[in-house]
Amino acid sequence: MKYLFLFSIILITNNAVAQSSKGELYAYTKDWSPAKNLVAATYIMHQLTEDDTTFIKRYYQKNGPLIFCETYFDKECTVPNGFFAWYNFKGELDSTGYCYRGKKDGLWKYGFDKKNRPFIVEEFAKGKLVKRMNYQVMKIFFPNGMEEILDTSSSKNNTTKLPEFENGGIKGWGNYLSNNLKTPERFISIVGPRTVSSAFVAFQINTEGKIKDLLFHHSLEWSADLEIIRVLRASPRWIPAEIDGNLVQYTYGQKISLNVGD
Repeated sequence: MKYLFLFSIILITNNAVAQSSKGELYAYTKDWSPAKNLVAATYIMHQLTEDDTTFIKRYYQKNGPLIFCETYFDKECTVPNGFFAWYNFKGELDSTGYCYRGKKDGLWKYGFDKKNRPFIVEEFAKGKLVKRMNYQVMKIFFPNGMEEILDTSSSKNNTTKLPEFENGGIKGWGNYLSNNLKTPERFISIVGPRTVSSAFVAFQINTEGKIKDLLFHHSLEWSADLEIIRVLRASPRWIPAEIDGNLVQYTYGQKISLNVGD
């Protein structure tokens, strides 16, 4: 598990090997210097502009899954702002968290079990550590040295209404995914025919019913991941979640399979 918080110092030069509405692809050699093309590359970086203040960079093994992901406030990618994530060699999420203008903020999660539950969670407030929750020993550790027992039971009795896909609920959502996902030819050439490969993605359904903040818990390969991102970003509206009648953001987890025929 990665407990050090590091930002990449890889400079984006003019080595883009592809540009489209899906973003830009950059190729790198094994020492992270710019590669001339995909053939000479060891790593691939995909950069996507979400909006004027959200620039996402996802780094991949050339023929494999994600290595790490970064989000920045500025086009030059000098101010960390948004989610960051690191992955093991299998493309499984290892650690993740958010930044606000260059400082850790909110919850940072380290290590995950088979149900995508973190082993350790740190809470930050604009760079300041508030507490550290260790679910392996069931304790909360505070910066002043104090400790508490970690109680996972909840005494709240809020009425929660889960988000719902506006065009037909769960069945309609499944139909939307199956009708729109197209397995990339590049991915087919890597994994071979007659296979089914699955990614797992978490995303926020905001109070306007739009999908935001996509986070891969299990990555496949850059062309496959980009296809999943494309379809999720183009999703029709959802009916937002509610708690006691108030609209709230909701994190939704989704296993997405790409079929490779004969």
